[in-house]
Amino acid sequence: MDESFVDKAVDYVEAFTGLRSPASNRAHFRRALLGQARAAGMPPERLAAELSLDAGIRQRFLNAVMIGETYFFREASQFRLLREALAGRWAATARRLRCWSVSCSTGEEAVSLAAVLDERRRERGGPEYEVHASDINDTALECLRGGVFPRASLRRDGREFHDSLLRRHVIREDETGLTLDPALLARISIHHLNFFRDPLGAIPDELDVVFFRNTLLYATLEKREFIVDRIVPKLREGGLLFLATSELPFVKRADLRLEKSDHAYVLVRESPDRSRGSAARESPARESLARGDGGGPGPLGSPDPAEADAQVTTEAVLGFLNGGERARAESRGDAVAEFARLVASLFAALGSGRKDEAALLLGALEAASSPGVESLARYCAGRFHAATGDSGRARAEFELALEADGSFWPARFYLASLSAPSSGRRARREFERCLAAIEAESRGERFACLLEGFNSAYFRRMCVRWIEKLAEDGGRGCP
Repeated sequence: MDESFVDKAVDYVEAFTGLRSPASNRAHFRRALLGQARAAGMPPERLAAELSLDAGIRQRFLNAVMIGETYFFREASQFRLLREALAGRWAATARRLRCWSVSCSTGEEAVSLAAVLDERRRERGGPEYEVHASDINDTALECLRGGVFPRASLRRDGREFHDSLLRRHVIREDETGLTLDPALLARISIHHLNFFRDPLGAIPDELDVVFFRNTLLYATLEKREFIVDRIVPKLREGGLLFLATSELPFVKRADLRLEKSDHAYVLVRESPDRSRGSAARESPARESLARGDGGGPGPLGSPDPAEADAQVTTEAVLGFLNGGERARAESRGDAVAEFARLVASLFAALGSGRKDEAALLLGALEAASSPGVESLARYCAGRFHAATGDSGRARAEFELALEADGSFWPARFYLASLSAPSSGRRARREFERCLAAIEAESRGERFACLLEGFNSAYFRRMCVRWIEKLAEDGGRGCP
């Protein structure tokens, strides 16, 4: 069957929202199109064509396909950072704090924001506040308006805030979910908004806090800067922009300064003069979009195409994960694709000596780790710490990688190399085990995507040389 109608729908959603659905989400698009077409009594090809013509059809389709994963106090360390800001930089302010949850989905993020702000206001004499919550999915916004949330909105991440903050605003809770106090919901202004196209006049200027998380990663490269350029001017000087950790490398603006606190990162807006006037300059991506040529720079940390043969690439890592953990990788879908991108970007940053960027990427990679990729996540951490001179931490990470997957011989090779200066006997033993693993590998070049242009034969020769040298030294030295 000709399924070009699915491609047409994917392309239209990108043009309308600025967000590109990953290839792994194609089946979801297809189901949504077929379901909407049946409900409308028309062929799917016609429904795909009607998306640009009929606002009602378009909205129902967007409600069906837009990704809306969220839960209370997601990335809890960022809410700890917000608490610190309320106790520090805004402790003495008398003005009303203004906050915006840009792509709020069903609203758990906006509720979490309001709960933190309300704690400061009621118990510690903090300022008044208002929270604005927006999303393109009007069905999701109705969930926020109703104030009833499923128990799936409570996760381990953020659990520290559940009893201390959230449940004081819960008026009913049972095995199906939680109902929030209307008084807290009244603090949240809800806006049906397409942040890519719609005028942003409904959102006030001079915002103190903007949460815009887990959305930029779905934007194509040429649109990310355009989207950020629409949102950042809403922030006042000193205002805080929270992105998902994995999205921080996407943003390059001279008027945004990166700060770190309690293992969380936040971007702080600086005044135009402090950022050398660049905030007022038209960005290349915005100019490119205005011209319609689809240009613009890639994200921070993208591998140089000229060095692709020697670089770890997203496609290669994704192939490695799908080959080694096919069933679970396919079930993870978007998450495993983002994890693969972070691995590739980390190696690119390390290869170019961009250590600060690599540290950010490692944090994002560890936050994106999930069951089935632990060995690769720990291997990446080991490579980072080895590159930054912390050999003890690197050895510990390689050991964890091997605990998760004893056949992960690249981790064993680097563990052996780092052990040689202090323990030749251990190094020799690890090199021997690495050599045996390479020779016993049953899936060919399984780890080829991580070897940065080399192959297993090269590492085999290195193991042999190390073993011979360590044997000559009686297990004491290293070549």
